[in-house]
Amino acid sequence: MFEEEVPEFSSLKRFATIVGKLLVLGGMVLVFGSLGSLLSYFLCLYGFGVDISTINMLALRPEQINELNAMKVFQVVAGSLGMFLVPALVFTRSLGLDFKTYVPVKIKVYWPFWFLGIALLIVSNPIIAWLYKLNQYLSFPASYAEFEASLKAMEASASALTKVMITAHDVPTLLLNIVVVALMPAICEEVFFRGVMQQYLRISIGNASLAIFLTAIIFSGFHGQFYGFLPRVMLGGLLGYIYNYTGNIKVPILIHFINNATAVILVYVFKDNSNISWLDENYQFSWYWVVLSGLVTFGILRSFKPLMLYYVRNRLAKKL
Repeated sequence: MFEEEVPEFSSLKRFATIVGKLLVLGGMVLVFGSLGSLLSYFLCLYGFGVDISTINMLALRPEQINELNAMKVFQVVAGSLGMFLVPALVFTRSLGLDFKTYVPVKIKVYWPFWFLGIALLIVSNPIIAWLYKLNQYLSFPASYAEFEASLKAMEASASALTKVMITAHDVPTLLLNIVVVALMPAICEEVFFRGVMQQYLRISIGNASLAIFLTAIIFSGFHGQFYGFLPRVMLGGLLGYIYNYTGNIKVPILIHFINNATAVILVYVFKDNSNISWLDENYQFSWYWVVLSGLVTFGILRSFKPLMLYYVRNRLAKKL
């Protein structure tokens, strides 16, 4: 009887340890995110003469250059750096781990995997769009109708703000938007979620798929958009599997960057063509494209592991 109870206690203690350390990581996000907000406040005040605490974000317009630049500084300093990169660095240090070992960047990635990652992003688009549409049908009980309406209004406002933030009328602004909206989030979020959180969960739980799934859920939840939750879970899952199979954080960073940069560039190129159907986030592919997308996406994911084994064995064979 005693011997049977030990694993239960051990499992419970292990679970509590995992949750506790994740809460510590969450606390770091709050602390460093707040410090980043404070720093960005002074940078914007003395750099642009803008008090970001007085900006009405929902009323921002493309012609308000100073205010928009101030918001971009805030997004990089408080968001990308404060909420994600700094906590990732401090968390690994608090575990007594070397960051470079925990989040490897020097593991060799064979050239087909870069193309497979990009192909995965492209072919998964129809099924991600279908998940977005499916997400719109999720609703709260009737008693929460007022809350649901306010939630939809907030998400619509956030979407409108994003479009204003990434609007560019010249190449320098376009490049700035790519850095702020695509490059910095790709680096900082991937290091935080795939590099640190997913790695920690994989090592602690001992199950890579479960770690990827849990990280993808938290990744989507961090974006705070209920009606975009499912597609972001899938995107996070794809990035997680890519990282798990390649072992190099640069691959999911590249895929994340391409995903965000594509949206920024399309808004710039087609800014005067808002009636193009496939640029609308509500655009839906035909069912056969969705099915094909799901099958091909699954097929590419399944090909990662055997291909990696093939290249590793080939490399070892050449050394012998």
